[in-house]
Amino acid sequence: MNLEIVKREIEATAIIIIGIKDVKNNNLNILFDIGVNKNVNLNMESIDIWDNLDKLRDFKNDIFFKSLTEKTLGIYR
Repeated sequence: MNLEIVKREIEATAIIIIGIKDVKNNNLNILFDIGVNKNVNLNMESIDIWDNLDKLRDFKNDIFFKSLTEKTLGIYR
């Protein structure tokens, strides 16, 4: 499944790919890929690049952590 989410506040888009990769021994392997992007016209020396990257990382992390259950998060804590 492919899903596209637009976050207007930062003028960015996330493309999420979710799929079943493999099933073996009652274990389900799931592909969960999040890509975020934003079109900008900035000078390479601009400090705004870092601000944009921080916002994109926050956007990606927000999607990732809100997609997991407490049980799943507990496995990695």
